[in-house]
Amino acid sequence: MELFIKFTDSSESFTNGVEFGRLLNKMERGDENVSNNGFPCHIENMEVLESACLAYGYIPVWGKDHYGEWVDFMGIKKVAGDN
Repeated sequence: MELFIKFTDSSESFTNGVEFGRLLNKMERGDENVSNNGFPCHIENMEVLESACLAYGYIPVWGKDHYGEWVDFMGIKKVAGDN
């Protein structure tokens, strides 16, 4: 494997911010389903992901907890029906 981008800031807050930013971008562009590309999210991002889902009209779905550090996440875009 070849490293293309090296994070010079290895702090937890930087890592969590990068993860959240990628997910927020998907919400901002209105993707139907938002996930972390097959990877779980850091548990520390749960609160901010809940807030973003509320603000952008997504239903947060939480899955399996992984070692008390990560959790499976998917945001599903709310759609209004005519029924």
